[in-house]
Amino acid sequence: MDQNLHATLTKFRIIASIEVGQKIDTKSNELTIQHVDFVTRLYRTFNSDSRDCTISYLEDLILKFQVPSDNLIKQNLFPQILDSIEALQGFVLGIGTLAKTYKSDKTTVQKLKSIIKDYVLPIYKKLIYHISPELLTEKIKEELSFNGDVIFSYGSKTPESSNSPADSPHSQLQIKASTPEKIPHMLLES
Repeated sequence: MDQNLHATLTKFRIIASIEVGQKIDTKSNELTIQHVDFVTRLYRTFNSDSRDCTISYLEDLILKFQVPSDNLIKQNLFPQILDSIEALQGFVLGIGTLAKTYKSDKTTVQKLKSIIKDYVLPIYKKLIYHISPELLTEKIKEELSFNGDVIFSYGSKTPESSNSPADSPHSQLQIKASTPEKIPHMLLES
């Protein structure tokens, strides 16, 4: 596995392990989880480590994962794609936990939700739809939830997800193999 990919998936898994009330130290060289107490508050204030820094860190982390996720798909590295999907599931869980930690700050909670909706879900869908359904594990087929709301369910439609044929490469392949005259022109060009 590529060293950068490994480092990113490890960070996703660290974020997945965060508990309500804990915060992320974004100012140290290594990603660490902080238990909040007086000393931690003082440290975070002194180092200007704020909620906005956490939001920026999470956005940067997922944006840096876009190119490696595309490369995994191009190279058909199925074991690493499966690892990435599971790590993203944990990442969503961890961001949900952070949202509970910051529940009194509606702006921060909305920013966290936006990270999931705008960055994580498109990558997640791209990866999961690249895998043939028979290769998906039961864990990967589980519904993806954010703070109790289902945001993605493989095989069914939820408010935040769609399993239309245009979303799934497998469906497009199956459509292409059927009668071409009944297929929209843009699907044939992909």
